[in-house]
Amino acid sequence: MEAERVVELYKAGATPAEIAELASVSSRTINRRLAAAAVPLRPRGRPRTRPRLRCTVCRKPTDGRTRTHRACRTPLYPEPEPRPCEQCGTSFTPDPVKVARGAGRFHTYKCWNDWRAGRPLSETRWRVA
Repeated sequence: MEAERVVELYKAGATPAEIAELASVSSRTINRRLAAAAVPLRPRGRPRTRPRLRCTVCRKPTDGRTRTHRACRTPLYPEPEPRPCEQCGTSFTPDPVKVARGAGRFHTYKCWNDWRAGRPLSETRWRVA
């Protein structure tokens, strides 16, 4: 089989093994003829295609790892209301996770440290092992 015919069949989608069977030669011979004709070889095996996942909320395509966009997800904890710091009185909005754990009473670590100075451990929520 001529090199032009090999290239034509390969570009039409035939595999080197299929072309080799038609030409009664080895697939390695077909690969050599394709290399001599400067035809780039396709990767072996099936092409990998990842199904396009769509967001379950807005139906736009996602990155393929999750089913929802970060903006479409419902928050785990409700957004807390602004509150005054128990030490200095400054108004602040605590982190929702801290409020869910029972914290979020002080707007800085400095205020928390000032508040707990001189208090018994039972009042400061620390446990002694």
